[in-house]
Amino acid sequence: MSKQTAVEWLESQINLGLSERGLISAFKEAKQMEREQIEIAFAKSYLTGCEEVSYNDANKASENYYKETYGGNNE
Repeated sequence: MSKQTAVEWLESQINLGLSERGLISAFKEAKQMEREQIEIAFAKSYLTGCEEVSYNDANKASENYYKETYGGNNE
């Protein structure tokens, strides 16, 4: 199966005809997926061209970027 964006995954869940409780859970999971996708993309771009940056530094920078851009945990 190919990778999906959080929105594509959520659409597939909605198409399953989930109950209200299931949809709420699906939305929370999609938000978490979106956060992870954003942080991974930022970390990869942060590492590009930087030989002296560790993965830990890139991960921390991506978490800070998410918090500053999207206002914290956003759950």
